[in-house]
Amino acid sequence: MATRDNISVEHLMSALSDTLAFEAQCNKKFAIVVKPTDESSQTVYVYEDGGEEAVTFTGAISCAFEPYMSIFIRGEHVKFDEMIRKFQREPLSIDNDPSLSVLASSTDLLYQFRESLRQCASLSTGQPMVDLSQVFSQCLCSYARDVLVHKLPRITSSSTTALDDLKNISLIVNTADYCASVVGQLEQKVVEKVGGEYKDKVSFTACREALLTSINTSIRALVAGVETMCEPAFAALTQVPWQSLQMVGDQSGYVLLISSAMEASTETIRKSMSGSRYFRSYCDKFAARFSERYMAAINTCGQISEVGAEQLLLDAQALKSTLLDMPLMGADRDETGKKPQLPSAYTKIVTQGVGQIEALLKAILAPSDPPDALVDRFLLLFPKTPSETFQQILNIKGVKPADQPTYFR
Repeated sequence: MATRDNISVEHLMSALSDTLAFEAQCNKKFAIVVKPTDESSQTVYVYEDGGEEAVTFTGAISCAFEPYMSIFIRGEHVKFDEMIRKFQREPLSIDNDPSLSVLASSTDLLYQFRESLRQCASLSTGQPMVDLSQVFSQCLCSYARDVLVHKLPRITSSSTTALDDLKNISLIVNTADYCASVVGQLEQKVVEKVGGEYKDKVSFTACREALLTSINTSIRALVAGVETMCEPAFAALTQVPWQSLQMVGDQSGYVLLISSAMEASTETIRKSMSGSRYFRSYCDKFAARFSERYMAAINTCGQISEVGAEQLLLDAQALKSTLLDMPLMGADRDETGKKPQLPSAYTKIVTQGVGQIEALLKAILAPSDPPDALVDRFLLLFPKTPSETFQQILNIKGVKPADQPTYFR
C-alpha cells in the first residue's frame, strides 16, 4: 500500500497529472463546462448544449491525492533550501555584473517560486497551496538572513576595497527591496488562485519583516563602513596639540580627509542604490552617527585651549556644511540646472547633532576667570544639561580639580 514514506515526488506528480488529464477528458466527452458567472466565487458546471447544471468529473478522482500533496510541498521546500545554501556558498563577486541592480540569486529563486505556484495551481487550489505559500515565506526569511545579511561585507580601516564593498552593500539593499516588492505580487497571485475558504490563511508578513530587517541591517553596514573610512581623519584630529595651538588658521587637515571620504562614499552609494528612500535613510542615519563620533573624538583630545576651541569651531562649521550637502552629492540637476531641495528633516538632524558640538566648543571659548563668566556661558548654551557636562568642560579647559568646586557654587 502506498504511504507518504514510500511515494516519490516524481511518481506522485505523474499519477496526479494523468488523473487530472483523465478528468478533463471526461468533462470534454460529456460536454461539461464551467458556467461564466460574476455573482459567486463558487465554480458552477453546466452542460454546454442545454445549460443545465451538471456534476463535473473535476476532482472526482484527483481529490484522493489531496492527503499526499504534502510530499510535493516537502519536495519543493527541499529544493528551495538547496538553492539558498548554494547562494550562500557563492562569493558575492559572482553577482558583480554592472548591468545588474539586484543579486541574480533573487531572480532565480523567485522564478522557481512562480513555477512551483503554477504547478501547484494545476494540481490543487486547497490547503496544499496555503502550505506552499508558507514554504515561500519561510524560504524568503532564510534568504534574507542566510544570503543577504550573511553576504554583507565588513569594511575595515585597512580595507583597500571600501568603495566596492559599499557598492555590494547597496546591491544587497536593492535586492531586499526588490524581493519585498515581488512578495506583494506573489501574495496577490496566491490569493487569486487559492480556494475561497483558504484565502484568509495566506500571509507573507513574516518574510516582509525579514526583508525589511535585512535592509535596515544593510543601511547600518553602510553607515559603519563610511564611518570606518573616516577613522584615519578622526585619529589625525586627536593627534593635534589643541592645548598649545597658538593661532587660528584655515581648516585643519583632518577636515579635508573627512570631506573626501564622505563625498567619494556617498556618490558611490547614490549611484549603486536604486531606491531614493533608502539613500535618504542612509543619509539620516549617517548624519546622526557622525555627530556622535565627532563629539567622541573631541572628548578624547585632552585639554583644549581657547585658541584650539576656536579652530575646532571653524572646522566643525566646515564639516557641518559638508554634511548638509551630503544628500545632494552626485545628484542630477533638474531642467533649470538646480539640484533637488535639501529635506528639512535631514537639515534638522545635522543642525541638532553638530549644534551640540558647536555649543561645547563655544563653552570652552569662554574664559575660566572669572568663574561666573564660564558658568553664565554654559547655562546659556546648555540650559537643561546635567552638571556632568559642565564637569567635562572644566576638565577640557584644564581647570584643576582643587579649583573646580568654585564653579559649582
